[in-house]
Amino acid sequence: MKEKDMFAHVTPEVWVKNEKDLLKNVESLWNMVPLVNISDINSLPDQRLVKFRGMVQDTLNVEYYLDQYEVYDKVTNETKTKTTKFMDEIVYDVCEVFSLINPDHVYALRHVYVGIAIPGFNAWGRNIERNLGLAIGPSPTAKRSIDHVEMSMDEASSTSGSKKQCMSQAPTDQKTFPYPVPAEDPNLEKKCFLILYENTNALKVTDLVEVVGFVSRTEGPIVRIHCVTFKKLDHCNLTTCYTPLVQNQYPSYKNDLHFVLTQLMLGDELAAEYLIYHLISRIYTRNDVFPIGKFCLNISQVPPSILNGFGKGVNDFIELIVPASKYVPMTIENLNTLSFCTNKDYETDTLKTGILQVARNTHIVLDETKLEAGQLNESGIKAINALSNAIVLQSIAYDCLNYSVNMDCDIPFLTISEGKSLLPSDHRVCLQPDQTCLSVYPDSQEAAKRILQNFVYDLRLYLTQARHQELQFSDDIMEVIQNDFVRLRQTRSFVADDLHRLLVLSRLIAISDGKSTLDVDSWRKACKLDKERASRIESV
Repeated sequence: MKEKDMFAHVTPEVWVKNEKDLLKNVESLWNMVPLVNISDINSLPDQRLVKFRGMVQDTLNVEYYLDQYEVYDKVTNETKTKTTKFMDEIVYDVCEVFSLINPDHVYALRHVYVGIAIPGFNAWGRNIERNLGLAIGPSPTAKRSIDHVEMSMDEASSTSGSKKQCMSQAPTDQKTFPYPVPAEDPNLEKKCFLILYENTNALKVTDLVEVVGFVSRTEGPIVRIHCVTFKKLDHCNLTTCYTPLVQNQYPSYKNDLHFVLTQLMLGDELAAEYLIYHLISRIYTRNDVFPIGKFCLNISQVPPSILNGFGKGVNDFIELIVPASKYVPMTIENLNTLSFCTNKDYETDTLKTGILQVARNTHIVLDETKLEAGQLNESGIKAINALSNAIVLQSIAYDCLNYSVNMDCDIPFLTISEGKSLLPSDHRVCLQPDQTCLSVYPDSQEAAKRILQNFVYDLRLYLTQARHQELQFSDDIMEVIQNDFVRLRQTRSFVADDLHRLLVLSRLIAISDGKSTLDVDSWRKACKLDKERASRIESV
């Protein structure tokens, strides 16, 4: 039997017996495992090896399962040892006798996570996922779905002449797991219970993960996947599955991106350049609670004549080049009614997700041009505070009723506003549109989309590769920076936070140009850009 055929027909029992050997072959056949995300949930055959790609939305209670149990064969008078590892049922033949009360039974623990489709996963990424993934078709040999009850051991007869008793205890009510981003495709609402046996502490909420395991059907809309192995993902850009870009060609890709973003920013080259650095930014370390590397950007001074559609137009463009993003019109109604933070529902013992519960590097566009006169209620004030904390500290408070738990995040926030934003930012750029571009708006933004089509694939790959590129700091450049810091403190109000901002900017400039070490040119350019940016604010 070929290896790929073996994986197509392997069962939990076979996996347990040959786990070490099978794990050696999983990596080479990873892409041959059918992908749940693009499959009809009703066509999933029971106990089939499948793959799920998504985000960890919640951690549930641990489960007990029978790692070893004995059955007595009435025909052969033999005692056999079996297991419920990677399954939810105790299975034994009609000629076998099983007793729940047996001192020789061995119980073990398995951990249950809730996995959901990646929040804000954009359409082009889903298209690649469908092209790369192997869907699961209807199977005439699919077994009956499993009854989920609270640790019940009711016997059930199957058409195959064996007996089964259900062990699972996780809830299956779909309403328990509200989805953080509205879905126009049923597959976007895919959620699974992920059952982990090994490395159970390796996953945390909002982690991106790809899991391979045995599917266990349920009567409800949520399936259980018993994990045999998994990968934590750094990002969800599937174009990286193809040939990577060469680093010395980064300047060419940067020039193309700057050209098209300049059209998007109505001819403003400075705003376009800052937007590039925003798009490739990430938190690369934390100093105590303070995140290092974040680059939250505020594009302000949007002309009144284009307020109606500018923010949405910028978001629609960003959706074409980043794998995951979210658009939030900052209306009074949205602030007062939408749930921005995740909260604990003690009736169901689950997390109810909020807008800000997204995977790292999910871009969120906050459109303050939609803000109108009105009164914020208590929920609206909490929303503003939650957004401010997320921007400054890159931390989100999960409301657990009597207490809160702060969870780190890595969300690049882009705020679009008419004046200075009511929210904090790392960099504020006052938009200075070219009058010719402004006069033909919104055609200028549509032109940017048309131009983008010529090199959109390379730019998607460029943004992801640049974001995860490492950069070294030489002793020579640190000496230059220290000398400039002393000089700047003498000539104008310049504090440690300003230095940190310039260091992050210079790092992103060097990375965007394909450099591996921060050099003097990148540092000098950062100082020049920041000076121009500051002068615009002073002239407002």
